[in-house]
Amino acid sequence: LRIGADWLRSSGLIQELRQSKLGPAEDLDAEAAALAGEYSFRTPTPCQDGSYPAMLFRTISRLNHSCFPNAGGEVADASHAASASSYRAPVLSIYALEEIRQDEEVCICYLGEAEQLSPAATRQAALQAGWGFSCRCGRCRGDRPLDRRLEGVDREYALNLSLDRREALAAASLEYRALFDPSFEGYSPPCNNFEETIQRLHKFREDHKILDKAHIMAQRVRRELIAALLIDGPDGELGSRCAGPAAPLLIEDMQVQHELLPSLSPCKASSFGKFLQVLRHVPETEVRWLLGEAKEDGCELLHRGSLWLHDPTLARRLGAAEARNLPPRPAVGAPLRTGPVAAPGRACAPGLCWARGERRGPPTCWGGRRCWPGREQQARRMERLGLAPCDDMPPLVARAAAVVSPAAALESEQQPLGLWEAYAEFGKPSRQATKIRG
Repeated sequence: LRIGADWLRSSGLIQELRQSKLGPAEDLDAEAAALAGEYSFRTPTPCQDGSYPAMLFRTISRLNHSCFPNAGGEVADASHAASASSYRAPVLSIYALEEIRQDEEVCICYLGEAEQLSPAATRQAALQAGWGFSCRCGRCRGDRPLDRRLEGVDREYALNLSLDRREALAAASLEYRALFDPSFEGYSPPCNNFEETIQRLHKFREDHKILDKAHIMAQRVRRELIAALLIDGPDGELGSRCAGPAAPLLIEDMQVQHELLPSLSPCKASSFGKFLQVLRHVPETEVRWLLGEAKEDGCELLHRGSLWLHDPTLARRLGAAEARNLPPRPAVGAPLRTGPVAAPGRACAPGLCWARGERRGPPTCWGGRRCWPGREQQARRMERLGLAPCDDMPPLVARAAAVVSPAAALESEQQPLGLWEAYAEFGKPSRQATKIRG
């Protein structure tokens, strides 16, 4: 981030990003480096050497945060690069994820997928530690009722009065901490044993079905189970053999994203891409059932739209069906010319000045004949060039002969200097209308 820090200091942008008064020059360098790290974008996956490339953008890095953003984009994967120095940052495009009303601020989300699908307290702690502020967006104020599912119980058990929810959640928390919390006294994770890992994660899901599919503990166990089943990738030897049990887990993940994240969230693109890769190794008899379950409540439709919006290359490679109701992607570069093609004889090119010494009135339609400033001079010029004169120029001012005669036009002392002045005369009120209005 050294280059980004130097640019922050030389461009003066550091004065805008920092609200307090800057210190001496030696502190300025350190603060520029800190701000570059704070406002930069990092890739979701590391390079082959374990490093994470970071990018600083002139415009996008200035966007504010919202836990339920109305805009966002996906940073390209870095797993193909050997190191951060060899990573070539592509163009980062930001798209509207939800309907943006007039005068509504465009915001993105600074958090990753796991943190976005966390309760407000977890999100606030992550934002305070990483960026030094507390979020006051609508979601953090309680505008998203479905966020209760992040710490709730499954719907099937919600009406079971004989079940002690508090005791059941406490038991699930103890086993969860034994799997993932190193500070817990009973911490005993499975160590380098694939079968034991799968068994313990699966047992947690079976023993604690009371947890909502969106509960933070259920999410973590499901993500770890998917990562273990696809440890060598969806197309690897182990991943292809475990595609059957991995596909329903991915559908659960997609359904949680569908209900809790914005409609076209970039988090949905990677999940749906992985789901399509897994389907390649599932028997055809199960594919129809899995696709039918994924299409419930429009989940597959919006995930497919997110994939086509944020990563169309992957969507084409996986053979995904075309997304619906998506606007065309903006073309990079200068806009294409949509006017007439320039060529000799295709434009009238009227003269813009009156000849000196001549007294003429403003351009007028007399007797239905088309005319414009410099028509005769232009015709003679076209004849000298061997081109046919062009008569496609429309009349500048349409006036009846009975209202303005040629003699009255010659008596007028106002002589337009050129074509633009003639156009400017159009639409002005007449002298009679001016007298009536006073």
